[in-house]
Amino acid sequence: MKEDIVDLLKRINSEFSGRLISFGIEEYVLKLVNKSVLYPEYLNDRLIGFIAFYANDTEFKIAYMSMLAVDKSHRGNGIAVKLICKAEDHLKKIGFKYFDLEVLKSNVSAIKLYKKKGFSIIEEGTKRYKMRKLL
Repeated sequence: MKEDIVDLLKRINSEFSGRLISFGIEEYVLKLVNKSVLYPEYLNDRLIGFIAFYANDTEFKIAYMSMLAVDKSHRGNGIAVKLICKAEDHLKKIGFKYFDLEVLKSNVSAIKLYKKKGFSIIEEGTKRYKMRKLL
């Protein structure tokens, strides 16, 4: 699965001219595989999307979405919504109250999706928004 994620992220990162992940993709994927909760979505043995998140803030019950990625050719088919729902179900079962994420301001389609799924902007940086959803 690690190699599948690396390949998918390399393709997606090129869509953002390297701004999505500005450091080593291989190291990032290794961290995701080893330390995050990860739900992959395969179609005919090919990774077409995944969500990775951390649920380690047990004091404040805040989870953090590290990555939601869907192959360009499969966007608009509900895969991202399905993956977010899987993550939210998992977080609710373990008692988390908030789901946070950061998104590039230029990623308008992702912002629209997150708002549709109930996320709100809670902080604005120069290049990114921080968003949160009450679970």
